[in-house]
Amino acid sequence: MERDLQLVKAIALSVREKPDLTPQAINLPGFDADLVSRHVELMIHTGLLDGKVGGKTAAGPTPSVVRDLTSYGHDFVGAATSHSVWSQLRELFPDEKLQQVPLRVVAGVAIRLMEIIVEQATGIGDPTHETRDRR
Repeated sequence: MERDLQLVKAIALSVREKPDLTPQAINLPGFDADLVSRHVELMIHTGLLDGKVGGKTAAGPTPSVVRDLTSYGHDFVGAATSHSVWSQLRELFPDEKLQQVPLRVVAGVAIRLMEIIVEQATGIGDPTHETRDRR
């Protein structure tokens, strides 16, 4: 199985839109259920999702369930919803490169790209930007 960054983003958005923190399996119309399940597992292991990886029991497999995004997951989905960040991310990590880079690194790059945009928009992080004492 190859990782699908678009699916990772779709899962993160789906979890962000959950109405409550009740653990539940993630189902996305238009995506193969096994592929979604495997990506959910990867995202739990990566630290993007707060959930429990499913397993196998005598009664059959149990699905992975997700409670919420982690703080890191919220940062990622916030960055990933920026058109500018997403297009830069897709340019940096085309599908063939995406398989070589850990998902945590890809998420970290998305978050850093958003930080750069904020720094440029506000002047924060610019050594020539004056700070004022607000006491």
